[in-house]
Amino acid sequence: MTAWDEVVLRSAVSLAALAGRGPRSGDPAAMDVEVAVTARAAVLAGAAVVLRDLAPAGGDRLPHGQRDLLALTERHPVRALGILLQDRGRPRVSRAPSDLLDAAAPGSAATRQWAAVGRDALVADRIWSAVPRQPEGDQAWHAVRQVAALTELVAALDPVLAGAAAAASRSDVVAYLDRTAGLRLVAREVRSLADAPTGAGQSQAVRALTIGGPESRRVITPTDGQSAAAALRRLTTQIKAADELAPNHVRVVATLGRDLSILAAKAGAIEPSGRPLRDDLGGLAVTLNQVVAGRHGEAMLVECRAPALEHQIRELSCYTRAALGGRAPLPAVDEASRLAGRLPRLLTALADKAREQVELRHWAIPDRSQQSHLRHTVATTQDPDRTPRMLTQLDRAVVAAETLRPHIDSQTDAAVRVGAPSVRSARQFPQSPAYLLRPPHPAAPQREHLPPSA
Repeated sequence: MTAWDEVVLRSAVSLAALAGRGPRSGDPAAMDVEVAVTARAAVLAGAAVVLRDLAPAGGDRLPHGQRDLLALTERHPVRALGILLQDRGRPRVSRAPSDLLDAAAPGSAATRQWAAVGRDALVADRIWSAVPRQPEGDQAWHAVRQVAALTELVAALDPVLAGAAAAASRSDVVAYLDRTAGLRLVAREVRSLADAPTGAGQSQAVRALTIGGPESRRVITPTDGQSAAAALRRLTTQIKAADELAPNHVRVVATLGRDLSILAAKAGAIEPSGRPLRDDLGGLAVTLNQVVAGRHGEAMLVECRAPALEHQIRELSCYTRAALGGRAPLPAVDEASRLAGRLPRLLTALADKAREQVELRHWAIPDRSQQSHLRHTVATTQDPDRTPRMLTQLDRAVVAAETLRPHIDSQTDAAVRVGAPSVRSARQFPQSPAYLLRPPHPAAPQREHLPPSA
């Protein structure tokens, strides 16, 4: 049992005890509502971090109230839980979290129990984020099982919290709890999927996406093909996590993608079958060059500071230019193939983030309507005349990169069995249906239409 497992299990035992006791009916003073919702927020924040690291939600994140949660749960319950946790909101409290979760603070037994749960959640998050890891197979599913069971226990206490908040005239807390309506159902579905057996033939050798654990924020300075592939993966993660992305960032990343395509082709990148990728990479480089050369006056409307992202782009660009110019070693064939296989993810993340910026009204384009004295107008995807041409060019690059997709799924990894105890030992749950088969990794797409197991 790891230290993270121990802390998570301790939290589960405390939550199960709270579910068995609960505050006395009609006594709002039996539990400090702010302590409880702060502890609940800490638990859900830690669960969101784990799911984001193991199975990123990607472009499936939709504004609150504009998604069909039940349909998404049937297709991909892990992704549905991740999206719901990302949109969980934040409770409004009048005291600092450190004061609310203080072990020495006075309060009822339920208040002290909630405070202990919150402290354990913060410790578990610190443990999870401290050590970079790449859980795969059963290791990844074990972590998902833990956080899903913990989330289900928290959601089971939401009616108690809502009653206490209503008794204390805290309508804001009730609204906060309503943002995660359906959390218990989705968490139960994920736990059932994690407990289910793998499909026939999946336990030995499976095709799984290599999804890493918590990513370090350190910028990677590549010196060879292997470190360049790691730097490219780090850059993709940074783009996905960026709050703002300027048109200039898109252009320099497109320049980098073009140069990496040329470098991978020069180094002899091949498919797993042995087919050279020179033609595919050449076509991608030509398409990306249109993004680089296209100067249509796109501008940023909000302040954009991304020093780590810019540093990573600069370091990877320096190595790429040096390798193309003979001042640094060329990647080996397998390293070049890995670089080629990661380009589609980079461009997909770049296109998704650029489109998100336009939908948030962070970009502007020159006003060509000649009906206004303003030089620029806010860009939007709703009006074809106000859609940045850069988005269209990026979409073409993504389509051109799709020919490299087969290489991404070419790595076959053996699933690793983990014998660590599960959170469900704190509270017995019903067994999952025998027909429910889980994929080899939480981020892998489902092959079956999964009905809710509630």
